[in-house]
Amino acid sequence: MRTDRALPIILAALIALQAGAEAGELDGAEIEDLLREDYWRVESGASDNFFVWRSDGTLCVKVHAPGDEGCDDAGPWKQDGDRLCYELEWWGKAYGMHEACMRVSRSQGGAYEMIDANGL
Repeated sequence: MRTDRALPIILAALIALQAGAEAGELDGAEIEDLLREDYWRVESGASDNFFVWRSDGTLCVKVHAPGDEGCDDAGPWKQDGDRLCYELEWWGKAYGMHEACMRVSRSQGGAYEMIDANGL
C-alpha cells in the first residue's frame, strides 16, 4: 500500500524532501527510519526506479511504478551501521557486482542522496 509520504532517494542528483532537516550523513537509526517508508524513488538517468525495502530482508525494485505487480529485479538487503547494502539478481550480474553498499546523506535543502560505499 502506498502512502503520500514516498521517499525520494537519488543516485546522481538530489530531489527536495523534508525541508528544514539538518544536512549531513545519516546514522544507522536515521537510515532505519527511512527504511520504514513505503518505497524510495531513485532517479537514475532517464527513468525512475522504486526501491521497496521489505522487512523480511528482501529488496524489490520496480522500474515503472511503485504500485506495479511483481518486481523487475530483487535480492537481499542488510544494514550494517550507517551502511546499507543490497544485491540484485540481474543488475549485479550485468555489472559484475556482487553487492552494492551505500551511505545516505541529507542535503541542506532536505533531499537525500545515496553515496557509494563500495569504492566504485
